Order: sequence, then structure tokens, then C-alpha cells
Amino acid sequence: MKISKNIKTFFMTVTGLETAHSSSFIDSHTHLWIDTDKSLNSGLSKIVDFELIKRGLLDFKQAGGSLLVDCTPHGAGRNANVLYELSRTSGVKIISVTGFHKKQYYLKDSPLWKMGKDQIIEFFLDEIQNGCTEARSIRSMPGAVKIAFTGILKGQYRILSMAAIEAAKITGLPVLVHTEKGLHTEKLLDFFEENGMDLSRVLLCHMDKNNNTCLHKKLIKRGVYLEYDSFLRPKYDPENNVMPLLKDMVLNGYGKKILIGSDIDTDAMWKDLKKLGGLGVFFKSIEEKLSDLQLKKSDIMPLISLNSYDFFKYKIYQ
Repeated sequence: MKISKNIKTFFMTVTGLETAHSSSFIDSHTHLWIDTDKSLNSGLSKIVDFELIKRGLLDFKQAGGSLLVDCTPHGAGRNANVLYELSRTSGVKIISVTGFHKKQYYLKDSPLWKMGKDQIIEFFLDEIQNGCTEARSIRSMPGAVKIAFTGILKGQYRILSMAAIEAAKITGLPVLVHTEKGLHTEKLLDFFEENGMDLSRVLLCHMDKNNNTCLHKKLIKRGVYLEYDSFLRPKYDPENNVMPLLKDMVLNGYGKKILIGSDIDTDAMWKDLKKLGGLGVFFKSIEEKLSDLQLKKSDIMPLISLNSYDFFKYKIYQ
């Protein structure tokens, strides 16, 4: 007699293991809070208006949003205590990240840029298993590992990337990669494979800033997911770049490997978005624009929800 097992799907969020609805909006890449120290470059992004972000999340939830991924790691402005409170008070589930961002986002004396590989692996694993460093008392766990790829894998960037891969392999967490407009991403995938990383657990971010469809298709054929997020950045002319790119990718069968993010990274961007109706309206507008491009509902939902749901989830068999 065959015994069936129930499969329950969860996400590791800042408030613990949570469920999410696959039919709701999911923002696969954003920044809800960025603390910056005075000794950091004053030109760096900063998000510290709690009430503004809280209202934005409440509007998002009311519009049908359920989950966001905050892509700021420890040392580059992450505050998991604040993320926890934002999630608790808004009802929106939030995934935070461990790992690392570009060196320019850290204090000059940041230990992360001086550690050896084994020390870094231990640090990443400690965050994943015991909670974000700054939120240890509430055991707020990261649900993904972030890597910053500038196009070159040398020195500490290479060491950090190897450590992040090891932490992801040990724990099963997905890996998000900051890319510089997709620069040298094919070489990066070679590096992942050399280090035993399952490419189906890798998400290359900001890829729509390079609308080379041939490159995108090559990358997806190798197994990775791509994330598009230039919609709120006029300098990238999203109407004439990302929307046609999306249509081409979907019509050629690649739509189930693409995620959508807002990539909001300043208080000013959150304020501007509020004037436009909020994050929920942002996702609804993408849905409408894709519909205007004659894409079917069954093609649109993976982009704004289902793909993120599949990429970030855990499957627990009971």
C-alpha cells in the first residue's frame, strides 16, 4: 500500500516559517530599511522612515501583496529588528538575506572584508541557524543568501562568494546575485558550477538593465532564474526596454524563470511610489501593461507571483 505524504510549503521570513499565497503579488527584490553610519559615503542609499514604509506595506497587503524580499545584508544597512516590526505590524511577510553586497556599502573597518573563507562560512551559517546578528534576541532568520558580483571574481570578492555558496549548499537556501547589468554572468555560472552550486537555486538580479535577449535565454537554459526591476527607474526607459524584453521572453517560453522586483532603495523612491498609488498599484500596473501586450493571464501570474513563490519556498514533507 502506497502511503502519500502531504507537502507543506513555507518561507523562512523574519518572523519565522510562514506560508504565502501563490496567487498574490510577491516583490522579489526591494529594500525596506537601510541604516547608514555617518562614516559611510553620504551618497549611499538610506531608508529610515518607519511610518512611511509601514503605510506602504499596509497598502501593498490591501492590494493583494503577501511577501517581499529585502535584499540588504548585515553590515550594509540591514536591521532585522526593524524588518520584524514592519512585518508584524503590517501583516506582510518579509524575507531577509545574509551574505554580502559591494564593498562600497560597508564601513572601512568592516571585518567581513578581512576574514578568511572558513570564518565567513561560519558567520553566514551562524546567521542562518541562529538569527540575524543584530536581531539575535528574537531569532529573526534570513531566508536567502546574497552575493555581489561586479564582473570580476578576485581577492575578497572571490573568497566571499565561495563562502556564500558553501553556506547556501549546506542550508539549502537560495542565492540572490547582484549583477552589474549582467556583466560576465556566463563566467559567474561557470564559477557556481565549479563550486557545486545547483543553478536552479540561483537568481541573477537587475538583469533587465541589459536587454540582450540572447544572453537572457542562454542563462535561463543553464537553469538560473532572472530578476527584472528597472520599472521605477526612468533612466532605463522601461516602457521601451523591459516591457518588450518581457514579452519576447514570455512568448519564447522563458517566462517561468523570470521574477519581478521593485528595487526601491531610498525613502524618496518610497515617497514617489506612494504618489503613484503604492506598491500594490505598481504590480497591478505591470499586470495591466503585460495584458495590453496580449500576454495571457497564465503567462503573467508567474512573473508577478508564481515564480517568486517557487524560487523562495521550502518544501516540508509530512
